[in-house]
Amino acid sequence: MGSELDTRNFRKKLLKMGLLIKLNEQPKGMSHRAAFLYKFDKKVYEKLKDNGFVFPL
Repeated sequence: MGSELDTRNFRKKLLKMGLLIKLNEQPKGMSHRAAFLYKFDKKVYEKLKDNGFVFPL
């Protein structure tokens, strides 16, 4: 996209926009506490896109 992505805030931005759905599951067989899994909400994305959605980096 031609610009640097701040990975520290990427998940927070997607959650704030409603683009991610937190699942009630975690990867199994990990030696440490695993992170939660998320699912992309395509319906929300399509609504945002139809309204002139611009993803601020």
